[in-house]
Amino acid sequence: MRSLSAALLAAQQSPSARPYVRVTVSDRTGGVARAPYQRLYTGSEPDGPHAAALAGDGSLLRARIAGGQLHYQRVTSPGPGASFGTWAGLGPAQRSVAMAALGAQVVLAYVASDGSVAVRDSVDYGASFGAPVTAVAAAAGAQHVALALRAGGQVFLAYATASQVRALKRTGGTWGAASTWPHSLGSVSGLACHRGGDYDLLVTGTDTASRAGVWTVVYGDGYRQPSDSWSPLREVQRADAGSGVSFAAPSLAAPDVYRLAFVESYSGSGAYSRPQLAHLVPGVDFADNWWREPVPAAITGAYGVALAGAPGGLWLSSPSGVWFAPLAATGLDVSAGVLFLELEEEPSGGRLRLELSDADGAYSAPGSPLRPGAEVAVSLGYVTAEGPLASPAPCFWATSVETRVEGGRRTLAVDAASAWGLLSSWRARRQFSWAAGQTNVFGILAFLWARAGVPFASVSYSPAAVNLRPAFTVQPGQSGL
Repeated sequence: MRSLSAALLAAQQSPSARPYVRVTVSDRTGGVARAPYQRLYTGSEPDGPHAAALAGDGSLLRARIAGGQLHYQRVTSPGPGASFGTWAGLGPAQRSVAMAALGAQVVLAYVASDGSVAVRDSVDYGASFGAPVTAVAAAAGAQHVALALRAGGQVFLAYATASQVRALKRTGGTWGAASTWPHSLGSVSGLACHRGGDYDLLVTGTDTASRAGVWTVVYGDGYRQPSDSWSPLREVQRADAGSGVSFAAPSLAAPDVYRLAFVESYSGSGAYSRPQLAHLVPGVDFADNWWREPVPAAITGAYGVALAGAPGGLWLSSPSGVWFAPLAATGLDVSAGVLFLELEEEPSGGRLRLELSDADGAYSAPGSPLRPGAEVAVSLGYVTAEGPLASPAPCFWATSVETRVEGGRRTLAVDAASAWGLLSSWRARRQFSWAAGQTNVFGILAFLWARAGVPFASVSYSPAAVNLRPAFTVQPGQSGL
């Protein structure tokens, strides 16, 4: 149900009312900006373990391991034309490196040459670092490390052994005892961390049945998870044993909503290693685990990309590459160009057909958000005594944008689908199943809508939606609808 103002109601009932239409286009899906990353640097550095962070002064900080050495870079004004090819050596390192920044504080952690985990601190936005300090002894067997910082100076360090994950915190300069998670995996191939209200981790590896997977887990700091406790392990992606698919090199950032990256590798015919990108739908927490279906990036490399969130944007970094994706997603008002509009709404469907005048080519110019996948917001109303007023209709997403030139007139024909169309076009890459009693109907629906990139909410609900926890399965290739 849509609420209408008194003026709009009066115009609606008037026999001489003049219609008013407002149409805006934005480069986002389900309320989340798409990340149209642009490559700013292409180098010749060898692929290998790496990390990135953004300091409080806007400096982009990058670290990588090559040839048994740790290399570090600080670019104070990152952007087009900046120099990303100069590195400074910070000494021996192996296997894994992590970095986190908060204000002027920057912390760098890595597996040292003797197998211990070393930590170096900066209090000047990464311009200089103190001497390395051992945080985890070599006997612990650390293979992967991850970091997060909390306001007030607390440092959270997570590390993975061959099959276990442990976490410890440094408060007031003193490291506490390590906490081992209560979960069992066959192997761990990567680890990432970011602090939301709790310490949120992304893990790659294999389960005890040798199935490759990507999971989230939360180490509590009193927000959604009790302090110093571990949440259940929640699955993001999985591949069957023997499929030739593996996952590694996870990364997390939260410039607007939580965004993740990990590498999916395939060892069969047509082998590849390619980063996969996904994001949470808006309005949910990391612990909800409602991620959009991961999609491949046009980037290659077994060590993937490290994500670093910036105000209004997202940095992606590899040893030999730097990309930036603006996330402002400002709307383009195309109302003045509307020549034809047809909108259909159905209980489980709906479509929009739109024809726009594009005489000057502004709507189809490079950088325009009007392209397949763009969000199209339509508001319908009337010119009233208070001026043009409109009530928003449900959003649509462009499925095709076609340029037409007829009789010297240039127009754009736009076809768009409703949220139901997004759900219908999503296909399960694998089987999803819920055991009886595991998740309620609302949770299953929210998960499936999220995989299509759409947040799920209800104005009201039936008792069955929250109390019924059925056994439910989505088969590979099955539509979300």
